[in-house]
Amino acid sequence: MKTPNKMVRCLTLVLGGAVALCGASPLAKAKNADPKRAAELEARGRQSHYPANKFNLGDLPPYQPGSPVSGPIRMWGANYLSDARVIEYWESDFLRHHPGVSFEYHLASTEHAIPSLCFGVSDISPMTRPILWTERLQFQRTFNHQPLDVVVATGSFDVIGWNAAIGIYVHDGNPLARLTMKQVDGIFGAERTGGWSEFTWDPGLARGPESNIRTWGQLGMTGEWADKPIRVYGYSLESYSAREFEKMVFHGARKWNEHILEYGAKAVAKGTVSHSPRSIIEDLLQDRFGIGYAQGLRRPETPGLKAIDLAPTPDGPYYAFAIENVRNRTYPIFSEISMLLNRDPARPLEHRLKEYLRYLLSRDGQVQVMRDGKYLPLTAEVVFEQLRKLE
Repeated sequence: MKTPNKMVRCLTLVLGGAVALCGASPLAKAKNADPKRAAELEARGRQSHYPANKFNLGDLPPYQPGSPVSGPIRMWGANYLSDARVIEYWESDFLRHHPGVSFEYHLASTEHAIPSLCFGVSDISPMTRPILWTERLQFQRTFNHQPLDVVVATGSFDVIGWNAAIGIYVHDGNPLARLTMKQVDGIFGAERTGGWSEFTWDPGLARGPESNIRTWGQLGMTGEWADKPIRVYGYSLESYSAREFEKMVFHGARKWNEHILEYGAKAVAKGTVSHSPRSIIEDLLQDRFGIGYAQGLRRPETPGLKAIDLAPTPDGPYYAFAIENVRNRTYPIFSEISMLLNRDPARPLEHRLKEYLRYLLSRDGQVQVMRDGKYLPLTAEVVFEQLRKLE
């Protein structure tokens, strides 16, 4: 994997705080800033958590190269692609078909994705979380359109850091076994006057307080459970895990259950951080009347808890929290890994960028996702949906 030697002009963006993008490769800068974190991420990133033949990708289209392309592809954004090996795998395989292309990587943080596009130093910006509203506003004010968002992988099932899927958990002593997404919204959310569809506020996504679920009896439970309040556990509302939840469950709205117990990462010793899932689970294990959402939990490692089956609609069907269901998106809460571009809607996409994205969305590109063993490869349905965005 190549890191450019040339200097990049210094850019400073003020957007709710200063983000400095300057000097030599931010990838190298980020690792020097916190060597311990960088070493831990690199060690975890070199591990393959799922077998390279975990999924059958035979229904994905093979990569069929178009006319040869050449020139640089500059990428600013999410560090987890380079902390893993998937970006290396993509590069080496793509260069077999297009040796005239060169890659320049500045993969320090997803926070750099939108600013780098706005300042014209990036061609493709990887992002491993939903775009924030303020980022959409920044881009809209700069170009008068929204970025092209091409999904190239699904988040992992249970690998912390690589967009682990969100499960809904209760104590083993709780008789609850399944919920609809409407019920999940009722438990974790609150009444709202609308929701966000990308950059547009949609009043059609409103719901009233009558949909709030605050006692176990509202879920049909009887006996000692009927009048017991539901105690809700989750991440700090400033965390990106909470933003993922809002996107998938609240339709982009930000109104939560007024009694939610928030958890954030905290330092427990010098150089050691206790992450939110651990704290959530430790407390949920002591609370028969609690329910929480968390990422990166493996069932054998969390005795005393059970994951709730979810249905996307009130009529079902219900799907277990399992890797196959997250990959095929029948389990209705999942993360997406995207490549963002500044595409003028009135003009065709640059050929070399389109060719690279076509490769990522091919069977060949998705094989490399599976080879890396953290993110999950796309299904054929999602691949063809993304390919249509390139036309």
